[in-house]
Amino acid sequence: MSPQYALLADRSVDAILILSFGLPPAGPPARALNDALPLIERAERVTVLAVNAADLVDRYGALPPERMVEHLRRHSASVEGLELKDIPTHSIGDILQAEADRLGADLLVAGAFVHVGLFRAPSNITGN
Repeated sequence: MSPQYALLADRSVDAILILSFGLPPAGPPARALNDALPLIERAERVTVLAVNAADLVDRYGALPPERMVEHLRRHSASVEGLELKDIPTHSIGDILQAEADRLGADLLVAGAFVHVGLFRAPSNITGN
């Protein structure tokens, strides 16, 4: 387990929200997801949140969020996908926080987005 998750190793994690920016399967988002797999496997509920995914797939040739859900179902049976469309980029942080609260997420998994002009996301993982 990566050092940034060591403090969470003994903590009970019931619900995890994973932010999918529809990114390629490499770089900080993929690393954050891979590093969080031990926690994802123990969680009761895992939700992959995709915001404006079709735009990012078209614009950057990124993988669709369904692929992330498919991958995670190999590690946890309780994975569901949630897609929000037509969200203004300046509102994504507020939407993310509202969805985390609504879902009762104990943990947020997200990687830094490399297209800084589009929007910014938290790096790796934060607790609620």
